[in-house]
Amino acid sequence: MVVFSDRPIVRKTSVVKTLLNHYGYKYIYFDLSPYMGLRAVSFRSLAPAEIGFDEETLSGEAQLSLALISLKLKKIKLTSEAFQTNFLAILRELNNRYDRFIIVFDEAQVLAFVKGINYKGLLQFIHNDYRNIVVILTGSMPGLLEKIISPADAREPGFARYV
Repeated sequence: MVVFSDRPIVRKTSVVKTLLNHYGYKYIYFDLSPYMGLRAVSFRSLAPAEIGFDEETLSGEAQLSLALISLKLKKIKLTSEAFQTNFLAILRELNNRYDRFIIVFDEAQVLAFVKGINYKGLLQFIHNDYRNIVVILTGSMPGLLEKIISPADAREPGFARYV
């Protein structure tokens, strides 16, 4: 996992996108910047802003899962549990298909306010079980970003501690 945090002026997003494109990494990019400052954010805000790989290379099941989390299937009611299950199904296939795949959460401090998604459990699961997936978290609020990825209470479960 990579954490890239600094003040808003630093252009973290530009650096991350340049890195992805320069090295030709396959990726899914989530832009959470429109939701900064909100205290309650729907899990539907986690629809990918950019998909940096050919979706046609996925199995039919994974393509359907990607369509669900991308909110492309309007007539299907999506619960937060179904979202998380479909997201993990996509990641499982991407982990098996690619030697290196990148998931970017831009302005990741917003994850703490997404209702219905266990973001800590999700990040821990990716970290523990998907060796070929790298998660990049960017944020312009370093204190809040540190707090959401590094519990202050050492007894609290967590896969990593911010140093």
